[in-house]
Amino acid sequence: MNSEHWKTIHGWFDFANIYDDWAKNIKDGNIIIELGTWLGKSTCYLAQKLKDSGKKVKFYACDLFIRPNEEPFVAGCPDKDFYKIFLSNLKMQGVDDFVLPVILDSIEFAKQFDDGSVSFLFVDDSHHPSHVYRELHAWYPKLKIDGVFAGHDALYIRDEALQNFMKDKDLTYVVDGNSWITRRK
Repeated sequence: MNSEHWKTIHGWFDFANIYDDWAKNIKDGNIIIELGTWLGKSTCYLAQKLKDSGKKVKFYACDLFIRPNEEPFVAGCPDKDFYKIFLSNLKMQGVDDFVLPVILDSIEFAKQFDDGSVSFLFVDDSHHPSHVYRELHAWYPKLKIDGVFAGHDALYIRDEALQNFMKDKDLTYVVDGNSWITRRK
């Protein structure tokens, strides 16, 4: 086990400050969900922070664990069993007992939660605007009032879906680097 293993995992992760804030503000019993895990870089980072906090939380990491061969990083992965790599990374980080992996479409996964039950949700899976729009609508009611809703890729592929969702819900959001953050009203 290596508490710094997350640094060696292929993938995108430029929102550590958001996860640091979550780890500080999380309370026992909270539910945290990460939609889109790729090989687990951000998952391992947040799981380590949460585990180190000693708080009793449920941390779900949801992904379909499939990627088209033309996507970045796929060509560099000799093993295409992304779920196996993800699980191995959790184990090497020492958080395999802390993360609850889920292989499911994120919109289907949302159906498993009661409205108002999720404290923190980070969206970084599909980059298809129509899916993102439906996904944001599916998950928003699942958040507790004042629950934190955030995601990656705020300013490019998801921008239209994000803007339309925010308008529908009369929300504003803050851009932090390439991520966005809002709270449920």
